Amino acid sequence: MHMLHHIEKIGFRLINLGFLCRGGISRGLVYHKDEIIFGPAMISAYRLEQAAVMPRIILHDDVATIGLSAKPPMHEIFNRFTRKDVDNFYFVNILRIIRMIMDAESGPTEEFQQMCNKIEKHLLEEIRRIEGDERKLKKLEWFKQYFDWARDRSGWELLNQSFPR
Repeated sequence: MHMLHHIEKIGFRLINLGFLCRGGISRGLVYHKDEIIFGPAMISAYRLEQAAVMPRIILHDDVATIGLSAKPPMHEIFNRFTRKDVDNFYFVNILRIIRMIMDAESGPTEEFQQMCNKIEKHLLEEIRRIEGDERKLKKLEWFKQYFDWARDRSGWELLNQSFPR
């Protein structure tokens, strides 16, 4: 759960800097020495990254199973840090903090609203910039709908219908 929390924070910071990320999280053996990394878990994570398609960090089924079968409160924590997409991949919910603040009774601060506006502006600019490139456009539109869901509850149902795999 700590790893998911750190990945969520890194992903969210990257979004604030204007970068989307994609990756895979696997479990298993891996060898590290200096600048060399190899092993079955590394290959599995690489394959997951390729399968992620959309800008998201997906979890290997084994990792998701561990989180889903954990006893409370770990199970609930896993569900907060992840989302399940229409292709049945669980992915790290890097926009969890936005959803939490939007759900809070006190609501978002002006500074937080400005941050969200900046993210949205960047996403819309990128969507306009890549018009005509359907592959990239599909990915950005997916993320924009995920962002809209996190920000104001709209978009997630549409997201799950718009991009079946």
